[in-house]
Amino acid sequence: GGGGGISGERNGQLLLSGDGSNSTQGNQVVSLDQCPQNRQGRSEADHWILIALQPFTAGQRGFELRLPLVPPSQCRSDRPGGVVQWERVHREVAERAGRVRLRLLRTQAAHGLVRVEVGYVGGSAAPFVDFVPPPNAQHTVEWADGDTEPKTFDIELLDNEEHDGTRSVHYGLLGLQGACYGEHLVTSIHIQDNEHQAPDQELRSSTLAFAEAIQDRRERDQFLQSWTLRHVQAGHVLAEPGQLLSVVYVVVDGEVLLTLPESVVARSNSPPFTYRRGDIVGLYPALTGKPAIGRLTASTDMRLFAIPIGRLQAAASWVKDADVLAVMRRVAIKTYMRAQPHNQPVVLFPGFMSTRMAAWMPKTCLGLDLEVLEPIWVSIERVMQTLVADPFCWLKCFELGAEQEDPPDCKVRPMQGIRAISELNPDTLFRGPTTIFRTIIEYLAIEWGYDSNSIVAIPYDWRLSPGLLDTRDDLFWHIKRKTEDAVRLNGYPAVFIAHSLGGMVVTQFFTWLQVNEPDHKAWIEKHVAGFIGMGIPLLGSVTSLTGILYGDPMGMPISMLQARIMGSSFASSAWLLPLRDQPPPHPSPGFLAGQRIRLANSESLNASAWTTPPLVLRFSNETTIEYSVEDVLQGKPFEDLWLRMNDTMAHKSLNILRRFYHGYEHNPLRQPPHRPPVRNVVMIYGVNRPSDAQVQLDAVGADDIRLIGKLMEDSGGTVFAGDKLLKSGNANRSGDGSVQYASLSWAQTWHLSGKVEDKTTEAKESSYFDTFYERWGSSRLPFIFQDHNEQPRFHRFRSTDGWNQTIVVEIEGQEHRDTVRNQFVVSGAVDAELCSLVERLWAERLESFRPAHLEKNITANPTQEQLLSHFGDYYRGLVSLPSGLGDEA
Repeated sequence: GGGGGISGERNGQLLLSGDGSNSTQGNQVVSLDQCPQNRQGRSEADHWILIALQPFTAGQRGFELRLPLVPPSQCRSDRPGGVVQWERVHREVAERAGRVRLRLLRTQAAHGLVRVEVGYVGGSAAPFVDFVPPPNAQHTVEWADGDTEPKTFDIELLDNEEHDGTRSVHYGLLGLQGACYGEHLVTSIHIQDNEHQAPDQELRSSTLAFAEAIQDRRERDQFLQSWTLRHVQAGHVLAEPGQLLSVVYVVVDGEVLLTLPESVVARSNSPPFTYRRGDIVGLYPALTGKPAIGRLTASTDMRLFAIPIGRLQAAASWVKDADVLAVMRRVAIKTYMRAQPHNQPVVLFPGFMSTRMAAWMPKTCLGLDLEVLEPIWVSIERVMQTLVADPFCWLKCFELGAEQEDPPDCKVRPMQGIRAISELNPDTLFRGPTTIFRTIIEYLAIEWGYDSNSIVAIPYDWRLSPGLLDTRDDLFWHIKRKTEDAVRLNGYPAVFIAHSLGGMVVTQFFTWLQVNEPDHKAWIEKHVAGFIGMGIPLLGSVTSLTGILYGDPMGMPISMLQARIMGSSFASSAWLLPLRDQPPPHPSPGFLAGQRIRLANSESLNASAWTTPPLVLRFSNETTIEYSVEDVLQGKPFEDLWLRMNDTMAHKSLNILRRFYHGYEHNPLRQPPHRPPVRNVVMIYGVNRPSDAQVQLDAVGADDIRLIGKLMEDSGGTVFAGDKLLKSGNANRSGDGSVQYASLSWAQTWHLSGKVEDKTTEAKESSYFDTFYERWGSSRLPFIFQDHNEQPRFHRFRSTDGWNQTIVVEIEGQEHRDTVRNQFVVSGAVDAELCSLVERLWAERLESFRPAHLEKNITANPTQEQLLSHFGDYYRGLVSLPSGLGDEA
């Protein structure tokens, strides 16, 4: 915390104090072992306290602080070098003072050379905003033999013309030679602010919460000051129906009621709408220049923040690092949706091994028997049982036979409901590592007002091939039925959100629908508004080969052999084998545009984004064979292992490939998946993380395969073997750590036209960082502040064709599994695209209401009855939407 610090060592305890801003915990007392007594007369600088702060947001770096741990009692008065300490522990100084002088003292003795390292160790003041630290992170101070004069150095203070309260700067003694430490190891400078806070500044910050999107503190304050606080009495009318709005309001307290004309309510059955604290009123009418569709009335005596639309647009234009109006539109959309009895349904599809599984047959095991309905994926108790008591019972339950049948003594099936896909283990201790969709579900519930009526879970048996999901579990029929029920209840078409293998389930569902629904296009038009795919391996993954042939424990404490035995029995493993990425015979302009994005380093659009053959096998006779993507799809490595090495698990994998894929009418390995036939497709994935490009295995004997090494695809698309650069790929990016860029970026070929909009949002530091980077540059920045709290780089590609659109979002450095559970990705990318889908849905509804004679001339200020007379259902459609949204009438 900004006000935290170290009070010192006393009786073997260290008191750590925080300001409570990020935690409910207050001060913590941490026990310390006493340092050994100094018996050699040497410095105690090699005893340290290491404080490591781990960030809440995955993907951000932590912060480490090293402080010397030397109890003052160990400094003897007869020490030849004397005692070194700060002159003062605390010092208050005015912000306008310009500089403050720090003094170091050497007392008690003066024999020999003394050297001490002084450095900045934290505080609530912002470097280069409140003060200027020395050019180097640490500063060396020396005393010559016999020298006892105090040593000084200055800290420059900055008068930032902002009200930011009292801020502290802490400097510490970080290393000492030739003397011992005194009691004052840390000195604190408390900078007193000389600006006075406006009475409503705190109110502005808390009410206009959308301003948090502005990273630069000065720009944020300027934006907040643009709003005026107004007091209105109960019954005050802010707008009448048909009145043009030129002012935008945000509710501080009280309520604003939107009431539609009675004649409209009778026809549309639209209830009154209430705006409460923090809600934005009148944004869309003001931005579009359209009239209010109903009466806006203050229900009680209340306060509002108000701003003319012209001034709002000007204030937003000052902001360099955020599209404030876009953020406000998102807030307005979510405000409206939260107040509705129903929401746009979201259907969630988890990835591979991401559905909780339960036992449906009792089984006797060593130590602890399996019971019916017991959740066993993932069960920490069962993992421990496998490690210490029965290494086979639990894992054998997951294995499937040659025909993908259950073992004779065990039966496992997916659990149902939202809890089945929120996390694999709901125990608080293990929830974080096993989280699947919990982050998205919580965000939708809190920010959008979703509940169990508007969130639909699609748990499935991730062990099965697509054909078996259909024939054994009737999964695709269940998807269709659940989607229809959600749309019928909520009144909106659904948005499918899928992660990893779940995206392949979605594409297979649309293939099934085309065969089994007579008018599948009309069904999709009515029931599915969009698809958001996150980390979808559209062309498979080299990692799947590792799991099938060598074993992938998926982070569990089981052996590679146990993992291979289990994984090679799953028909779904072959679903993720690498696919070819060659263009079709007659590529569309959108496909070619996407290829140019994917193959940025290649002059040929017929090239492949796969950088190397995915598999190399070395056999016991020293024969080494490289297997291409085509070889893998045909099953050649599995066949060679069976014939050459009598590898029974490879034989099982070969039979699975032939039986459940080559022999399946809708084989997903025959060609890459096509763009789902929905209006809006959004694909989100991470890039430029080291990802497997090739796995190299040694077939030692029957069912005995060992890992030789891997080739890694790294940032920029280059391929490394260890630290050695081997080649540059045709793509200029790498994958997300689990899936290669060639596979993820196939989504780029789904573009709808040759014109692809390209927008990059650069990585940026949070809060005040932009200000001092701009003023001082990174070279003046102390090392402990660099690269912390950085929001990653977004690269967004968009193409359109009428109402249809394809959006591809590449997130710099985002890891595969964290794509679906990272709060920044959810609140940034997913939230923004979901708002965009809702806006487009509203616009489409307006268009569907528009009759051919819409341009018919009517009076300049039509009455409600005239509107209904001329435009009928079109106007009734308008009033079912939020105030002013595309109000053509």
